[in-house]
Amino acid sequence: MKSNKKSEKATQKMLDEKLNREIPLPEKLSAENIEKLIYEQGEIINIAQPKKHRGKTFVKVLASAAAVIAVVICGVLGFDMARNAFNLKKFDTAAENLDSDSGYFTIETAVLSRFKSYYQSYTEQRLSGLLDSMGIGGATAADSAFYSESTYESVGSSEGTASYSETNVQVTGVDEGDIIKNDGAYIYYVSESKIIITDAASMTVAAEIQEGDREINEIYLYDDKLVAVMTDYCYPDDEEEESTEKAESSEYTYDCCFEYNSAAIVKIYDISDMNDITEEYTLKISGSYVSSRVVGGKLILTANYNIPYWAVYTDQDFTSILDTCTQLTVPVYSINSGENIRIDADNILFPYEDLTEQYVIIASVSLEEPESKTYVSAIFGNGFEIYCNSEHLFVAGTYYEETSDDSSETADTVSCDATILYKFEITDEGVQYKSEGMVKGSLLNSYSMDEWNGNLRIATTVYVYDDESHMENVVTVLDEDMNVIGELDGIAADETIQSARFSEDTLYLVTYLNTDPLFVIDLSDPENPKITGELELPGFSAYLHPISDTLLVGAGSGGDTEGTDGSAKISLFDVSDPENPVEVDSYTVPNASINTDSKAFVLIDNETFAVSMIKEIYGEDSYDTYGVILVFKVIDGELGLFGSYNAYQTGGYYYNYISRAAFIDTTLYAVNVKGIIAYDMITDEKIAEVQF
Repeated sequence: MKSNKKSEKATQKMLDEKLNREIPLPEKLSAENIEKLIYEQGEIINIAQPKKHRGKTFVKVLASAAAVIAVVICGVLGFDMARNAFNLKKFDTAAENLDSDSGYFTIETAVLSRFKSYYQSYTEQRLSGLLDSMGIGGATAADSAFYSESTYESVGSSEGTASYSETNVQVTGVDEGDIIKNDGAYIYYVSESKIIITDAASMTVAAEIQEGDREINEIYLYDDKLVAVMTDYCYPDDEEEESTEKAESSEYTYDCCFEYNSAAIVKIYDISDMNDITEEYTLKISGSYVSSRVVGGKLILTANYNIPYWAVYTDQDFTSILDTCTQLTVPVYSINSGENIRIDADNILFPYEDLTEQYVIIASVSLEEPESKTYVSAIFGNGFEIYCNSEHLFVAGTYYEETSDDSSETADTVSCDATILYKFEITDEGVQYKSEGMVKGSLLNSYSMDEWNGNLRIATTVYVYDDESHMENVVTVLDEDMNVIGELDGIAADETIQSARFSEDTLYLVTYLNTDPLFVIDLSDPENPKITGELELPGFSAYLHPISDTLLVGAGSGGDTEGTDGSAKISLFDVSDPENPVEVDSYTVPNASINTDSKAFVLIDNETFAVSMIKEIYGEDSYDTYGVILVFKVIDGELGLFGSYNAYQTGGYYYNYISRAAFIDTTLYAVNVKGIIAYDMITDEKIAEVQF
């Protein structure tokens, strides 16, 4: 991916120049001309009468703001968690009998109203009445459920021990994408824009899939199909000639912005014949890829689409860019390189009138029948993390607000953050919007969320910036309607969450400042979560994995009372007594760092697991790093090193760090960008290798 620093500087320079001079109002920007222009796009609709849907009023427009901004009164300002109090304005009226065209008109006018406000501020002109003269102060539309007609099969966990490694996932039966997959015969590995398929028996490269300049984010295996999720970038026309040609050739290019654009792409390959791999399906969505899951034979993917409001900072007047930007108010997608399709207005949800800068896009693709069962929907808001089980998808977006504490004698300004949560139901009719909620603070990753018995539990770190900036950690419980019903706050003041792991009615939470407190939190009463036990140790665990009902593995960094000490550490915790968690064993590797990505943790059997790490070697006049796979076995409550296996040396810290492990039967494969080395885990001998 190329840098856009030049375009950022150009944008800032142009903005500074424009802000320092008065720009006259163009004649084309008169209320009469704008009214005429918008009437040409569609008929003005009657928004007087609301329409109800399933007993609840919704708005059909889905315009998620770039920062999903909600005014939250948090921390010292008394955030009302019991009522989810915040100042985002929800729509409570809707238009009647909208067809698709009028639906788009509603979406476009809502977004163009935001364009107008930016243009007003930018030109320092008060264009009051410009669009308001037409009654457009925001957008309203009819209620809408999300797309339908997809089938989700129930997925159960298989019994017994697998003979080959599978991706370590958060929820049983819900697959997650990764850079390495293994089907017991072939090992599939992503190296930047290439997928390398290695025959594990012969240790030869069986096939390669090259995607040019595209960045392959992750892959999935499903029956005889390989699914690749990737990102395609196009660049602005002010970087260089090569980037200009690329941007001009992209169907996602727009000429009223200075920043590069991107598309999230899904490709499905038929790999039943390694000598003749064929591409059978492609989905391209305008926007930046967020995350995905495979549930019951369906790929569920999320992406963010930024509406190009920076168009108002060009040298063109508002009316000259209006047509272009109108087309960009709704994200598009294409199937098998066909024509661009705007997301149907019936599949766009607009829960808040304030949020009209960014979309979260949700796509569902049947891996059995992708062409006939692809559904794309959107909601105004942003998303940066997801949690998914067999029933529900939760999308988490960010919010940051600066406000004043009016109750304070000095009326200090206080800044705080929150997380907006969108809940979707996975049904036979597809992924359908259910409700939304909000919690204070920011979550670390998907493991900070979990649904159990209809309640969503979430662990967050709250940052409050005032004269005495501080932070604390909070566990919040929301019911099935996303209303807050329980909260435990004040956890580990001035520390941040490093890892979280939910296990039915229990949450194991690690925070860190100089030492590692491991908290055991009882969630059996969702309205009254409580800390039952705490253990403080040097260092911290950045990933937690239950080995059994009573044993918990922690992977992270070692240290002392002053902080971390540059070592990698594996801990074994006995959590059989929730009031007294105990570290019963540990293994420390000096001058090393462990890959704490949950997918880099490979479970070989119920007692044996592999982790990857970087080992640093210091000489008198030299320094080097290499990747190593360590296999541990838990026997009688003790942690033992079962084997140590080196990966290929690559000469670079980054590539060593992404060395990963896979296994088939008793053979372990140490994989990185340079190749694969196979080891016999019984004898620890190297038995074969292949270089890429």
